[in-house]
Amino acid sequence: MTTINPSVLASLLQHVPQESRSIAVRAAVDSIRQGSVSEIGPLGSLLGQYPDSDAEQNLALHLRELLDDGKTPATTELPDGIRDDLLGYAVICLERTVGDLVRGRGRSVEVSMERMPGLLANREAEVDSGAEEAILDFQHIKFLLAFARSSVRSDSPKNVVDGLLNAAIVLSGCADRDIASAASSVLSWQVKLGLTDDTSRASQLWSWLQALLSSSEAFYRNLAFSLWLRCASSHGKLLLQWMKTTYWSLLQEGMQNGDAERRKQCLAILRQSVVLAAGIDSLCGTIGNDLVTTKDIGPPVKPELKDSAALVEQYERYCTVFETVLLGRYLNQVIATKPDLDFLSKSTSLVRTAWLHVLLAAALHPKIQDSNRKFIGNWIMRSKFQSECSAEFVRFLESAFLPWATQGSLFTSTLSEDEGRLRCTHGERLADYICGLLEANAVNNTLALSIVDAVLDLIVNRRSGNFAYASVYLLEGVAQGLQVSPAVRLEQKQLRRIADLSTWAALPEVARDFVFLRCLKLCAESPTSSTSTNDRATSRAGSRWSELQKLLQDSTSDVLLRGPVAAWDTKSSKRDQLEAAALEKCGYLRALLNGEARISAEVLMTQVEDIWSEMEYLEYPKNLLMQMPSLILHKTTLALAQDHNEVMRMVSARMSDLQTLSASRVYLFPPFACAIRNLTIFNDGATDLLDIEDLIICYADCLPEPTVDLRLEDATTYLLQSIEPNMTARFGYEYYFGKRGMFGVAALIDLVSRMGSTNITQAIFDRLLQRWAKQRAPVPSVSSWKTTLQLQLMLLTCEQILPHLDAEAVLQKLHYVLSIEPLPRYRYLLSWIIARIYLQKKDPQQRILSELGTKDHHSNPKYLASLLKIGVMIAKTEGTDPEFAFKLACAFVPLAASSKVVIRHEAQWQIPRLMDHAETHGWDQITGNAAFVALNDYIRSLERYEIPPLERQLDRFDPVLDHTMTNLVEGPWYGLDSTESPLCGRVDFLALWEGDAQQGIQKLEACIPLGDPIVLPTIAPHESSIAGTSSVENAQALTPSKGDVSRALQTKGTAYLTSGLENEAEQSAKRNELIVVASLVDNPYNLGGLSRVSEIFGASEMHLQNQNVTSNKDFSNVSVSSHVHLPMFQLSATAVVEYLMEKKRDGWSIVGIEQTDRSVLLGTEACKLPRKTVLIIGGEKEGIPALVLGECDLLVEIPQQGITRSLNVQTAAGIVLFEYTRQHRGVESSRVDHYS
Repeated sequence: MTTINPSVLASLLQHVPQESRSIAVRAAVDSIRQGSVSEIGPLGSLLGQYPDSDAEQNLALHLRELLDDGKTPATTELPDGIRDDLLGYAVICLERTVGDLVRGRGRSVEVSMERMPGLLANREAEVDSGAEEAILDFQHIKFLLAFARSSVRSDSPKNVVDGLLNAAIVLSGCADRDIASAASSVLSWQVKLGLTDDTSRASQLWSWLQALLSSSEAFYRNLAFSLWLRCASSHGKLLLQWMKTTYWSLLQEGMQNGDAERRKQCLAILRQSVVLAAGIDSLCGTIGNDLVTTKDIGPPVKPELKDSAALVEQYERYCTVFETVLLGRYLNQVIATKPDLDFLSKSTSLVRTAWLHVLLAAALHPKIQDSNRKFIGNWIMRSKFQSECSAEFVRFLESAFLPWATQGSLFTSTLSEDEGRLRCTHGERLADYICGLLEANAVNNTLALSIVDAVLDLIVNRRSGNFAYASVYLLEGVAQGLQVSPAVRLEQKQLRRIADLSTWAALPEVARDFVFLRCLKLCAESPTSSTSTNDRATSRAGSRWSELQKLLQDSTSDVLLRGPVAAWDTKSSKRDQLEAAALEKCGYLRALLNGEARISAEVLMTQVEDIWSEMEYLEYPKNLLMQMPSLILHKTTLALAQDHNEVMRMVSARMSDLQTLSASRVYLFPPFACAIRNLTIFNDGATDLLDIEDLIICYADCLPEPTVDLRLEDATTYLLQSIEPNMTARFGYEYYFGKRGMFGVAALIDLVSRMGSTNITQAIFDRLLQRWAKQRAPVPSVSSWKTTLQLQLMLLTCEQILPHLDAEAVLQKLHYVLSIEPLPRYRYLLSWIIARIYLQKKDPQQRILSELGTKDHHSNPKYLASLLKIGVMIAKTEGTDPEFAFKLACAFVPLAASSKVVIRHEAQWQIPRLMDHAETHGWDQITGNAAFVALNDYIRSLERYEIPPLERQLDRFDPVLDHTMTNLVEGPWYGLDSTESPLCGRVDFLALWEGDAQQGIQKLEACIPLGDPIVLPTIAPHESSIAGTSSVENAQALTPSKGDVSRALQTKGTAYLTSGLENEAEQSAKRNELIVVASLVDNPYNLGGLSRVSEIFGASEMHLQNQNVTSNKDFSNVSVSSHVHLPMFQLSATAVVEYLMEKKRDGWSIVGIEQTDRSVLLGTEACKLPRKTVLIIGGEKEGIPALVLGECDLLVEIPQQGITRSLNVQTAAGIVLFEYTRQHRGVESSRVDHYS
C-alpha cells in the first residue's frame, strides 16, 4: 500500500466533497503504518481539521504499538483525546510494571514501602501472588517514563495524573538506579506543573519523600532532597502543607550530617521555607524562637514574629554563617563570623536554638578541618554558650561538644609555661565552661544534674578509650561548678557513679590520684551523702576521705613515703611486690657501700646485676630507676673500679645505659647528673677514670625532654594540689618525679665550671668549637644540632683553659663563627666568649681595630656591628690602653655614617657609652676631640636614646660585671629571640649548693661567680632603632652561571605540532563533544582562564553569564584571544537548570567539579567521563548551587596531597579538561607523564 502524505492530502481535501473526506482521512491513517513516525504530527493536524472517530481510534491503536516498540511519536499536534489516550496507555504500562516490581520487590525495590501502605495494597491486589515473576525490560521502562514526562500536561485527566504519580513514586525506589532517576525526573516535572498541589497528592508525595530519606543508600536520599528542593523552588503551596515538626527535623538532620551537596540543598530549602512560613501567623511559631511562654493562651507567641522581614533577615544571617563555616571553610572567613555567632546565640535572637545546635554540631564534626573545629569549639567555651535550659542543649553537649572537647590533641597542643607553672589551656578552659554551665543552671537542679550526667556518661562509658586527662578536667569542672553553686545537689545516682570512679585504676599516676581524691571529696561533702546512707560505695568513699584528712594532717606520717595516694590502701599486685623487693635490695646495697667494711668487687657486681635484671624485667619502674645512679656512681664503686677492670667495665656499661634511658625518662636525668657531678668534683681521679667527656658533649647536644605524658602529669599536679590546699599542697611534681630537669642542667653546668684546666676540659672546648667552626654560609637561624647549652659550656671551658689557650687560632675560629651566625642569642654568647679572651690576651686586640677599619660595609654588616659592641666591652674594662680606646673612637666616626643601617645604628648606640667611660677615666684625647663631642651630643639629643628599645636593653653586656653564672643561665639576653627558654636558674644552683653544705662537702672553686639576681629591664614603649627604621639584611646574590651550565628559558608548548591536526578547519571539525558552562563564575580573570583552557583542550562551546565580559581587560589579558576560536554563548545563572534538563533530554551527561560524598576521584577507574559531557564550573565562593547539583549525573573531585583544600576555578577546570582529553583522544602515556 502506498503511503499517503498528510500534508498533500490536506491540500487535496479542500476540493473533495464533505461526504468523501472521511474515507480519505481513514485511508491516510491506515497508510501511516507504512510511513515515517515524523508524519504522525501532520496527520494529527489533519484529524484536528477533519475529525473522524474511526480514524482517531485507528491512529490511537497505531500509536500504542509504537510505544510498545519503543518509538516516540510526536504528540504535540495530536488532538487532546488521542494525546490523553496515549499518555493513559503509557501510565497503564507503568502501573503494570509497578505491579511486577511489587511482586518481587525484595530484589527490585530498594526503598522500604512501609510508609505507603495504601499504595502497596492497591498494587498487590492487582497481581496474582502465585504468578511467576515477570521479566522486566528496564530500557522500555525508562522509555515510558521519558515519554510520560514529555506528554503530561497541567490539564491532563486526573486519573492519568494520579496513576503516573503512583507509578513514578514506586519506580523512584527501584533498585535500577537509572529507572529511579528517570522516575524522579517525572515527579519533578509533575511538581513543576503544579500537579501535586492537591492535598492527597501532596500528602502522598511527602510520605514517599520521607521513605526515600530513611533509606540507607545515599543515592535515594539524594533523589529525595533533589525532589524536595524542586518542590521548594517551584510551588510554595506544596511546602506549606508539609510544614510540621518532621519537616524541620529532617532539614536539620540533612544540614547536620549531610555532605556539601546535601547542605547546599537543605539551605536552599530552608531559605524558601522560612520566607513562606514567615508570612503565615500559624507557622511563625514553628520557626521563631519563643520569648514569651504563657500556659493560659496556648502555643507560645513571640511579639517580634509579627515582623516577618526581621525573621527572614535573621534566618538569612544564620544561613550565611552556616555557608561560611561548613561550605566555605576558610579560617579567616570563619573567624569573621564571630559577631554573627554572638548575635545568634543571644536570647533575643529570632532564630530557633535548634538551628544553632545544628550549625555548631556540624562544625564540630571530625570531617571538618581541624582549625575551624577549634575556632568553633573555643568560641563555645569562651562565650559560655548555652542557648537555653533544655534537654536539647544537653543532647548537643553529649553528641557534639564533649566528643570534640575531649580529644587528646587539644590538651597536648595547648601545654605551655605560664608564671612558672605548666598549664593545659584547653583543659582549664573546658573545666571553666562546665563550671559555668552548672552555675548558670543552679536554679534548675534537674537540668544541672542532666549536665553532670552527660559529663559522667562520657567519662564512664569511654573509660577504656577516653583520653585520661580529659576525664581529669571534666571532673574538675564538675567539682568547681558544685563548689560555686551550693544549690545544685547531687543525687544518689550521681554520687554512686562518682564513688565508682574513685576506684578507677587504669590511669597515669598523678591523674589517678587526682580522680581518687577529687571523687572522695565530692562524695564526702555532698549534702545528699550526709542524709542518705543507703549506698555503701558512697558511704565508703566519704569515710575514706575523712581518714585521709587525718593522715595528711600528720606531717610525720611515714605513709607519705609510699608513693601514689590511691595505692596507700590498695592491695599490692605481684608487680608491686617485685618492685618493693628490688627497692629493698637497693637499700641493702647502699648500706654496704656506705659501711666501714669494704665490699668486695664480686658482691658489688652480683648485687648490681641482680637489681638491674629485675629492673629490666619490670620495664624500668620510676622509683627503682632513680635509685641506680647513686649506687653505680658511688665513691666506693669508683674505688673498686680503680682496682678491678670488670667493675670498671660494668660501671661504664651502666652509665651508658642510664644516659640512654634518661633521654626518654627526664626524671632520671637530675639524679644521674648529680651523681656524676658529685663523683667527679669530690673525688680525685674520677675524670680520668670515667668517660664523662662524651657524656657531657651528648647532653650539650640534646638534653632530655619531658614527654607529653609527663608534661600532662606535671600540669595535673597543680590541680591535685588545689583540691584541699592544706592537705594536698605537698603533692607537687617533686613528690612524684623528684627534682625537675632544670636541677639536672644546673648540676651539669656546675660540674663543667669546676673541672679546672684539664685535658678533658680542653677536649670538650675543642670538640664544641670545631663543630661550630665547620659551618658554611649561609647558616640557618635554627639548626637541629646547635644549642644554647653548647655555647654556655664552651664559655665555661674556655674560661678555665685561657692561660694555656692558643688565642690567635681560637679567635680566628670564633670570629668566623660570629661572622656567619644569624641568631641573636648565639651572637651574644659568642661575643661574650670573644670579649673574655681579649681581656685575658691583650695582644690580639689590634685585630678588632683592623677589621673595623674596613671600607666594605656591605659584605657582612651584622658582623661589623658585633665587633663594635665587643670593642666597647674591651675599652670599658679596667687596665685598657687609652690609645686603643682612642683608635676605636676614630673608627666609630665613619661607621656612624655607614650606608648600612645595622652598622650605623650600632655605632650610634656605642659612642655615648665609650664617651661616658672616657670622661670617668679622664681620657682627654677622646673627650677633648671636638668631632667626638659633637657626635656624642647629637646622638644623645635623639628621642630614642633616652628610652632605648627592648633589644638594646637586653643585649648590653659588661665582660666583667655581667660575667656571672646567673647571667649565663637566665640573663635577659634570652629575650633576644624565642627559640629556647632558660634551661635552669639561679635557684637551682642555690639548691644544689645547699645540698652540698648539708653533707659537709668542700667543692672546688667555680670558674665563674654566681652573681646577684637578675633584674629584667622595663619594656620600652617603642622598640624601633634610633633612626626609626629596622635593620635590613643583605640579600643573597644570585650565583652566576658557569660556562658549562645553561639556564632554562620558558618556551611555548609544541604539543600541537604532533596533534595530527593540519589546519584550523580540521581542528574545528575535531573538537570534542564537550560543553563548558561557566555561567556561575563572576571573575573576568577566571573566565579568561577558563576560555583559554577550554579552547586548548578542544571544548566545542562555552557558556557565560554575560558575553560582554570578553571585552573586559582582565578577561582578555588571560584568554589571549582564545575566545576568538571558541564559540561563546550567553546563559544566565538562573537559566542553567533548565538548560541542563534540556541537554539531558538530548542525551548529554552533566558533570560537575565539586567536593561531595558522591564525588569520584579524577583519574581513578570509577571516574569515566562520558563522551557527550556538559562540564559545570562552580562559582568562586559558593561552588555549584544545590539545584544545579541535583541535575548532575557525575561529580568529580581532584585528588589533593597538600594542606590547601581548594584550587582556583580555572586551574581545576584545566585539570578536568585534560583528563577528558586523555580519556577520549588517546593521549600517549609519555605525554601524560609529561603533564602529570
